[in-house]
Amino acid sequence: MLQLPPSAVDAALTAAVEPPATPEALAALYRYRVPVTTDDGACAASKELAPEPFDLGRELFGTTDWPATATAHPTTATLQRLTLLVRELAKRTQVDWLGVYLLRQRFDGYEGARDSAAAAMPSPCIPHHAR
Repeated sequence: MLQLPPSAVDAALTAAVEPPATPEALAALYRYRVPVTTDDGACAASKELAPEPFDLGRELFGTTDWPATATAHPTTATLQRLTLLVRELAKRTQVDWLGVYLLRQRFDGYEGARDSAAAAMPSPCIPHHAR
């Protein structure tokens, strides 16, 4: 069993992070591949991936022009920290997939979009992008 001292988790979640240096680095935090879903939002039986990546930035910020806002937004730093923590945990535990989801209030007040960090993308079939 892997045991991390609380101080290691606290350090990862409060670490100083620099804003993403490139548009590609920013997009990697907010866009990711997801499985195909059925019309009712359930996961399809196949392991086929949706043709377009899920756009968490659009869900959180309510616009396709979210990169202009997201670079300096506190959510970006949170996503960076979660990503660092999840990657380290995945490395230490040697699992095929590990993810963390955190409910966030969207631009319209709906609490359905989630920050997420995962190791071993694409994400398995979890309805994290469903409303």
